[in-house]
Amino acid sequence: MARKKICCHYCGRNILVSTFAFSVVCPSCCQRLSVEDYIIKSYREVSGIDTCGTMLVTQKGDLRAKLRVRDLDIQGRVNGTVQASGKVTVAPNARLEGNITARALEVNEGAHLNGYLCIEPKNHKSNGSNGSNGKNNGH
Repeated sequence: MARKKICCHYCGRNILVSTFAFSVVCPSCCQRLSVEDYIIKSYREVSGIDTCGTMLVTQKGDLRAKLRVRDLDIQGRVNGTVQASGKVTVAPNARLEGNITARALEVNEGAHLNGYLCIEPKNHKSNGSNGSNGKNNGH
């Protein structure tokens, strides 16, 4: 059976799960976790998406939501708060409007990004201050 590694959003524990699973219960904190991967191909507006999986917003994708994901690859448009336990990638000509908290951020030339940034490496322990946050209002 094929497996993938996820990280619990609540306690930070790494868990091996089946690639066929849609949700699991964390054995450490007993919270239910969605582990689905998402591909957004058209307009979609929802209050929020919370998954320990990955998300791809294609060139024709337009997502308006509060997101909590592992990795986010934006080729289209995203409007909303993004919290990623992994990497956020904004492709050329893609647009991201909203605040971002992630372990890594890649913004390609030609991408549009507007929001506050908080990039925290994996081994960094946040002390609750936001003094290192920056604001990017450019292209």
